[in-house]
Amino acid sequence: MLAGSIWAGAAQASECPQRITPDAFRSRVEAVREPVAFADPEARKEVDVLVRMLEGCVNGPIRREDIAALFLARGAIEILSGAPTEWHIKLARDHLTWAYVVGSRDAWEPIYGPQVEEIFDEVSGHLLTKGVLDLSFRQAPEALVVDGDLVQGGRRWVTAGAHVVQWKDSDGWHGELVKLAAEETRVIGGGRASRERSLLPSGGAKESTYRIKWGPQPTGYLGASGRFGVDFDRVGHETGALQGGHLFPELRLDGHLLIYRWLSLRLNVVGGLGVDGARPPTERNAGLSLGVGQKKDDVRWDVTVGPEYKSVPRAISQLRGENDNLRPVFQTDAAVAGGLRAQVQLSELQLDAHVSVVPLPVSGDLGLGFDTGARYRLGENALSPVVGASMGRFSRPGASIEPDVYRWFVVEGGVQWSY
Repeated sequence: MLAGSIWAGAAQASECPQRITPDAFRSRVEAVREPVAFADPEARKEVDVLVRMLEGCVNGPIRREDIAALFLARGAIEILSGAPTEWHIKLARDHLTWAYVVGSRDAWEPIYGPQVEEIFDEVSGHLLTKGVLDLSFRQAPEALVVDGDLVQGGRRWVTAGAHVVQWKDSDGWHGELVKLAAEETRVIGGGRASRERSLLPSGGAKESTYRIKWGPQPTGYLGASGRFGVDFDRVGHETGALQGGHLFPELRLDGHLLIYRWLSLRLNVVGGLGVDGARPPTERNAGLSLGVGQKKDDVRWDVTVGPEYKSVPRAISQLRGENDNLRPVFQTDAAVAGGLRAQVQLSELQLDAHVSVVPLPVSGDLGLGFDTGARYRLGENALSPVVGASMGRFSRPGASIEPDVYRWFVVEGGVQWSY
């Protein structure tokens, strides 16, 4: 058995056997190999102490090779000491698997001999499944390290098994030894995360687990995109005036916050060219909405409702153009609308739908808007590029029997920061 639970959260300084530097840790890992190979009883104690040190007792990033070497030694000592129980065999196989997860086949040390190598080759020969480390911090750490590699926060696909996560903040270095099951998502970084503890049932050879749910910490994103689109408009039907479109640029800012359990908050701002004249002005709106939502692993959904500021085009007159064709002249009406938004996110793909009802300030009639789109995040880092496309429609009573209709199709590209 390990000395104490190695699955606890980040160790406090008082719980550490001692605090050492990464170089000192490496020296002790290298020094324990030969005693482990000869099944020295004192080697088990040293290995257990070093495993405990993985949880916040090393003042700096631990090298990937040293983590893998320690897991390999922990598995080897269980085999070479001749422990007969099924539990000890499973413990050995688990640690040899983790050594391969962290260090690949390069983790192997010939000093441990053919008996350990046979089991190491067996466990590493299987196709290892994946899990997700969700590295979410309320305040970004100064440095973040996974298995010896400097990384950024956010969701990371990693091989199922044991991983060492370290981070540095104003209080110094912290660490957590994370045992990740296949297809499991673990949230690391403090706050109200799911916490897991392993139990050994009496007389049993298998591990069981339970989780205490404290509720997810707030998650969401902020995004900024440049957009380029085309309008297809139908206005002034009694004269056959305008049936065509034009190209236009836009800028979109949007954000989302999913707060404790179900409360969802969404912000959306779109700015385009608002010049009045012979062509309809492009879209300009801003909205803040509140609603309900849920997030589970890589699936998130929410539905929100709230007020929106919108600028909507209005054809106010018609001017005689070339060949005696009549053309409308457009002005912009500012209106406060009611909007309903729905969004579903499946891993990196985000799908949106939006409906707005607009009381028109001049005529008192109602305009109706609808748009839908999709965006895809290119990467798993907290700050990643996004691409997308959307289309929409807005109609308002016009000067003819049929309403004026404005349609558009937009492509976009930008960046998104997820937290």
